[in-house]
Amino acid sequence: MISEAVEAVEAEISSSQASSDTSSESSSLSSSEDADASSDAEDSSLSQSSAMDAIMLPIDNILSSSFDDYTLEYDETGVTINVASEGIAAEIYALMENGSAEGLQGWETMKTNMADMSDSIVEYLETMGYSDMLVTVNVLNDQNRDNVLLCLTNGEVLYDVLAQ
Repeated sequence: MISEAVEAVEAEISSSQASSDTSSESSSLSSSEDADASSDAEDSSLSQSSAMDAIMLPIDNILSSSFDDYTLEYDETGVTINVASEGIAAEIYALMENGSAEGLQGWETMKTNMADMSDSIVEYLETMGYSDMLVTVNVLNDQNRDNVLLCLTNGEVLYDVLAQ
């Protein structure tokens, strides 16, 4: 399960947190230091970006080992993960047509797993010092990626195509 894999790498990432200090120091500037300050601000932005890249790398590695078709996007406000699985659209349409108990149970299990993954990523980010980030997981229609079949944010289902 993905949530277990995310938890398993938390210890590995904790060591990278110690080497990536994301705290900033305050300083006062005189007008002659403005040019240097601009350069320092750019360096700080790059440093924060590098720190975020390092923090997200284990999540990306886990996603790549778990999904053939995914995207991972992030910034200082949140993380968006889009996943698609070959044939999922056909399965969903079949469930809409006949609603087999076995098929619906599989969908519910997948929803639970996606919520667990989202929650695990939120917890991981909190341990890394990013406590107010939104983690959104979208399961996309493999035939038309503009259509979201399931959307969760911080473990809560916001949209479920089968609940409509």
